Amino acid sequence: MARPAAVWAIYQEIYPSDPAQRRALDECFLEDSRFDRLDPAAREACYRHNSAALEPAAGASDSAPGRRAPSENFVDRWRAAGQGHMSQNDIRAAQQNER
Repeated sequence: MARPAAVWAIYQEIYPSDPAQRRALDECFLEDSRFDRLDPAAREACYRHNSAALEPAAGASDSAPGRRAPSENFVDRWRAAGQGHMSQNDIRAAQQNER
């Protein structure tokens, strides 16, 4: 590489170390799949559009700023479906597991 510092600077701009900026860029891409992280104007517009995400929420805990509750995903739903509808401490579930 002829200019590793320049490449590193560009990488840091398109994948910032600030979690709020990373989240804003990710949300912009989710909203528009043609969003171009390499375009500085597009990144700035994204930050302006998601300015609420960049500011700490009022009343949010300091231990986990900007954290969202995890959403359900395919694996969790598939696993829950495999467990059935009986609670694990139900005698019928124990008898079924013995078979």
